Amino acid sequence: MSLRRNSSMDSSIASDDLSDSMSKLMCMVKQSKKVFVGTYTEKRYVQSVPTYRDIVSIDKEETEVIKCLIEIQKVVRKEFGQQKFLGITCNMENNSIVNYNLWVELDQVPLGKHWFQIRSLKMNQNSIQLQLKYLRPYKDKEQALFFNDSKDLAAFDIKQVKRNCIDRFIALDL
Repeated sequence: MSLRRNSSMDSSIASDDLSDSMSKLMCMVKQSKKVFVGTYTEKRYVQSVPTYRDIVSIDKEETEVIKCLIEIQKVVRKEFGQQKFLGITCNMENNSIVNYNLWVELDQVPLGKHWFQIRSLKMNQNSIQLQLKYLRPYKDKEQALFFNDSKDLAAFDIKQVKRNCIDRFIALDL
């Protein structure tokens, strides 16, 4: 009987350790609220979860976020091994990491480069994923060359353009 108590106490201690390290991790993620640039590349079906996930590729320059992702991977793999799908992967090329990808759920974000914020860590029965908040599209200096947001340019009035077109068509008929 005492043997059973010890083994049950061991399992409760192990579950306490598990919940403690995971709660610390969840707290760390929630408090960090890291803002980063990522590229929403595609939506893919994940068989182990069975649902679709949006893939956000993290920019290489986002070293603080990448460090955070590596720490999350370590803790989750230590606690769960391969039991749960972790929504953090990396692409390898010539035995080196090219980039990190987050497998998340986004709400109507267009494909492309955007600013995101890490909000929290979501645990399901068979998966763990980061919760992201979409902030805004990313604009860099190259885009500024193509798009001029200057206030010096005249405002575009579609009604005036339509009127001009109608006036021209009327003039052609006369």
